[in-house]
Amino acid sequence: FELAGTVRGLYSENTEETDPIASGLISNRWNTDAGEFGAMLSVSYQDKHYQEANTFDGTYDSVENPDNPTPDFSDPSDNNLRPFVIGSIYTLGETVRESANLSLQWRPSDRATFHWDSFYVTYDEDFELNFWIPLPGIQVDSFTLKPDSNVAQTWNSSNIFTLTSNQAFARESATFQTAIGSEWELTDRLSMKGDLAYTRSTADNRGVILDTGSIAARLEVDFSQGGASNARVLNADGTPFDVTDSSHYWLEQLFDQRDEQEGEDVNFTADLDYSLGDEGFFSALGGGVQIGRRTAENREALGEGIHRNRFAPPGVDNLVFVDDVESITGLAGIQDVSPSDILEGDRDLWTRQWFIADRDFLLNNTAAVRELFFLSPEDPPNVPTGFFKDEEDTYAAYMQAEIPDGPRLHAVGVPPNAVAKSTAGRRRPQRRACRDSGAERRMDQRNSNRSESMKLSEKFLRGRSAIALFVSLLLLSLAASLRASAAPDCANGTRRSMGSGSAPGSSASHSKDGKGSSADARSEMA
Repeated sequence: FELAGTVRGLYSENTEETDPIASGLISNRWNTDAGEFGAMLSVSYQDKHYQEANTFDGTYDSVENPDNPTPDFSDPSDNNLRPFVIGSIYTLGETVRESANLSLQWRPSDRATFHWDSFYVTYDEDFELNFWIPLPGIQVDSFTLKPDSNVAQTWNSSNIFTLTSNQAFARESATFQTAIGSEWELTDRLSMKGDLAYTRSTADNRGVILDTGSIAARLEVDFSQGGASNARVLNADGTPFDVTDSSHYWLEQLFDQRDEQEGEDVNFTADLDYSLGDEGFFSALGGGVQIGRRTAENREALGEGIHRNRFAPPGVDNLVFVDDVESITGLAGIQDVSPSDILEGDRDLWTRQWFIADRDFLLNNTAAVRELFFLSPEDPPNVPTGFFKDEEDTYAAYMQAEIPDGPRLHAVGVPPNAVAKSTAGRRRPQRRACRDSGAERRMDQRNSNRSESMKLSEKFLRGRSAIALFVSLLLLSLAASLRASAAPDCANGTRRSMGSGSAPGSSASHSKDGKGSSADARSEMA
């Protein structure tokens, strides 16, 4: 019997959170009249909060010198460089990972072993991006340049449109896998093993982005903070303006998006090994098959930016202020603010915190937010170019033989990894020339299908020829081995393992893409 576990905490200075990380394992073995049993269960849990921040400048545009009373737009020699857009951003969120693994093993005798392995893992991430985005490039009242350059060092404007934005996301995925398999020593010479595995994975992602706008009576920008953009908003009289006050903001633009994926995989493998001893031309023979089926499906709705007046009735200015949302919808809690430790004080920045829409409000009340933009409360429809559904069948078979103190020989009956695949839907198709005649397109498709069938038939015929030669050699070797085994001094042959080349005592994983049975868990219990 074994029992083990760990629990620890991880502290983050940025989030000021202590996150738990825990895992546990229990296992045991029993000897009974029905054979030896083994079981192992392991679980784990991880929770992590994170936060980071940065500032950004847009590309520096070349603009006519505002002090030039007679600008010559054809002569850029006296132009100045300044970014049209600047801003700050916080990225913060939480990830949670949970997993469990169960392995059972039964050995009724020294010649047989059965196993069952399953695991389940989930991953959830809730995060948000808090933006503050002034647009100083709209116009300028006064400015200064960095020494001996035409690059802006300060840029002061009035009546500037300013955005805050909260981009709220929720992501979750789950994967389940189970596998059952066995190994038999049917005789002293003949052994067999097989494995059947099933895997299912799902992923769901949602995103709601709400831009909120306001007008900065005065905007001052300083580009001398070591590469960090630095800006502040003032009232018209020069007194400080509170950018965290939600009463200044209205709903400007909405992005509503989601995507979903799911996939399944069923995989079967079987291997047969036969030891002939060292008397014949071949000392061992082997063969096996693999059959797999995999499906994958994707659906998505990419809600583009919906401006507040895009679907408003003619002549209606859909100016909905943030503080009026509760009275319109009956739902409270849209107001929130960003964190306040931008760049952890490494730069002396004027604006460290601002208003943003609450993340949970956006994700939990998306239908009500849609209606504020004159949209249907229902989820947006899936886009055809974001849909696909693939089905793939895979077949493989092999035969092999071993020469004493020599190499292994292989013959393949079905081309390795022969694949039959079908696809429904399409995903962002490339442009291509279209013919006028639909009959021509159908003829091209039939010719293409016929060509693929001929290629597969040629491979199969070549495989049959190889098998015929290979089987002839095997029969001669088997006859020689049987004659040799009749002699008294050769009565006991030596069994050799020929399967997939795994080390003795280990359990090989047979499913595609590493999706197979848990070999390590079985070896631990064995």
